[in-house]
Amino acid sequence: MFTTLATTRPFFDLGATLDQMFEGRPFFEDVEKGNSTGFSPRVNLGEHENAYFIEVDLPGVSMKEIEVTVDGRELMISGERVFSAEEGTTFRKRECLAGRFERVFNLPEFAETEKIDASSSNGVLTVRIPKTEIAKPRRIEVKTS
Repeated sequence: MFTTLATTRPFFDLGATLDQMFEGRPFFEDVEKGNSTGFSPRVNLGEHENAYFIEVDLPGVSMKEIEVTVDGRELMISGERVFSAEEGTTFRKRECLAGRFERVFNLPEFAETEKIDASSSNGVLTVRIPKTEIAKPRRIEVKTS
């Protein structure tokens, strides 16, 4: 008999709560929408000096099936992972889920939504969201009198 460990989702939720407590706001708020398939690709959210980024693990997903849209301050990544198996296959355990998915992110205030771009490499979708000039660090010259 095969067994599985309990999911670690509560720990991710705790991390998000702690982020909100210490920073006053979430970095990118991930708005979970109804998903009957249970398939929700894993994401990394990050920030460089000039841009924010979202990396989405999509192994086995054709990038032709992926749609990235922005509406105001919401960025949506949606698509479908198709699972195919040889006829007559019996699985003893199946952890690779398939089906339609949708991830929606509320973008930070200083995201330059007109210049968002997306690319893929080795099954990872990367969405780059440039920062507006006001959000970029700049050096202030100290004047002497």
